[in-house]
Amino acid sequence: GRLRTPEEGADTIVWLAADKDGPHQPNGAFFQDRQVVPEHLPLAWSRSSVQDEDLFMRKLEDLAAKFSSQSPA
Repeated sequence: GRLRTPEEGADTIVWLAADKDGPHQPNGAFFQDRQVVPEHLPLAWSRSSVQDEDLFMRKLEDLAAKFSSQSPA
């Protein structure tokens, strides 16, 4: 586990967007180097509760709705 350069990070994003199997990748998964990897770092003691994940998704959906309902200027 090492940090990625912006170019390396962009590679995975572009790969996911362009890959014909992209829509079949696990929804909500964390990708690194074109592979699904654990969301939490070992020994970092970071975890998300189901409630935290639900709250995050509600806030994200609210934010997306605000932008999708705005008309172009």
